[in-house]
Amino acid sequence: LALSLGAHALVPSAPRAVRPSQRWRAGGGDAPPSMDESLVEEMKRSLGEEVRSPVEIAEAEAKSVMSGLRGLQRDPAAAVNSRFREWLEENGVYLSERSAWGRAPHPLLLSTETTTDGEESGRGLLARENFAEGELLMTVPLELCLTKESAASVFGPEVITSSMDEFISIALLLMRERGLGASSRWGPYIDILPTTEEVAPSFTWPDEDLGLLEGSPSLAAARSLSAKLRSEYAQLEASVFSKRRGEFPADVYSYEAFEWAFTMLFSRAVRLSSKVGGEALAMVPYADLFNHEPSSNSYIDAQKGGVSFLPGAREEVCVYADRAYKKLEQVFINYGQKGNAELLLLYGFALEGNPYNAYDLTLTLDDNDPLFADKSRFLNNVGRPSRETFPLRADRYPVETVEFARFLLAEPGDLRGARLAAVDFAQPLSPGHEARVLDTLVTVAETRLSRYPTSVEQDEALLRDRAAFASMFSRRQRMAVRLRLSEKRILQRTLAALRQEL
Repeated sequence: LALSLGAHALVPSAPRAVRPSQRWRAGGGDAPPSMDESLVEEMKRSLGEEVRSPVEIAEAEAKSVMSGLRGLQRDPAAAVNSRFREWLEENGVYLSERSAWGRAPHPLLLSTETTTDGEESGRGLLARENFAEGELLMTVPLELCLTKESAASVFGPEVITSSMDEFISIALLLMRERGLGASSRWGPYIDILPTTEEVAPSFTWPDEDLGLLEGSPSLAAARSLSAKLRSEYAQLEASVFSKRRGEFPADVYSYEAFEWAFTMLFSRAVRLSSKVGGEALAMVPYADLFNHEPSSNSYIDAQKGGVSFLPGAREEVCVYADRAYKKLEQVFINYGQKGNAELLLLYGFALEGNPYNAYDLTLTLDDNDPLFADKSRFLNNVGRPSRETFPLRADRYPVETVEFARFLLAEPGDLRGARLAAVDFAQPLSPGHEARVLDTLVTVAETRLSRYPTSVEQDEALLRDRAAFASMFSRRQRMAVRLRLSEKRILQRTLAALRQEL
């Protein structure tokens, strides 16, 4: 039996539910928090100038920022925001501060800097005024999005073939548009996108920062993804770039640009499941400025705009609010049910108290198992792999974890002459066999926990003094500590639950 962990645990749970369609969500919580000083600070960063009071911000300064009339020379970020807003309006995105025929004013305000979970989180969107649950927050024309289809219209079918992956296709488009600069159709959008360093997903980290993930499965995941991207780039260099150097200059289509494009895709792209003609991966300008909150529950997807049953009704991407928001409150979406391991790998951050944290326990059929041939044949007949991964969570573990371990650890004497197909592995085979199963899982969890160079108590002490934690560690290092602490807590709780069963 080969085991390797990576998710949450405590009591057996029902089988995992299938994830809902990939949609972005916004909002969360039963009651919106009241406005506090942190929101005023967000407005200060948005404005790039002194802020007097929340009322004055909402009534005067927010209006001037959104219209791009003041402070632009003092604050380059505000100038970028202004150009982006103008570009959105020129391309059919409704951003009016005044009521239009049958439509309320646009409810959102772009902030240059925001704070999420106590950490700076770059640009984000705030509520311009109070608004209610179900409010239409924005619509973005589908033709303004970056998709494989838009990449094919730029590069042609010889480059963007029908078999080319959507991520690769859109990455090529992002690299091209970044290289074009101000002459790009998407120039103001490209300008507002962060750098690789600002996002800092763990697959881009240098070794000195990755060292803080020692003992975590996330370390191998980051290195594996980095190696995968380098392999994909090498294939593109050989099959496309080197053969069309005039069209794909090396300085524009470098590995640095390729890594940046994938950083944008991993952290910002959304799969539009309701798109006419089938779902599609897309970069959605403006909608991708929402920050993440696990409790959010609004959705973003494609829909027909205007009178949908009439010919010529355009497709658009939309976001609705799942709850009421107060003036100047940051509006969030949900990137999906993602634990810290995935968030740090692809999005560059980890959250304290993330309800979706998990540590994956991998169980594999041992080649030296005396029943290896019979078990392999049985798994093949029932359509199951010989290697399966189960997410251990802070308060539960899938019941299938123990069931599969019972199967893997079953020896000829445990079966008492019965065929594997006749054995019910949902039930203990015998007290001795069950003890062996639980003891093996305990040993594996203890081994995984021992691989971390620091203890749970040491990491908790680091987080306890927040001022020192922020001053002594870089943002990447703080995220690494948050991730490894969440994993170790899961392993500790798993061990406690398993030992209780022994």
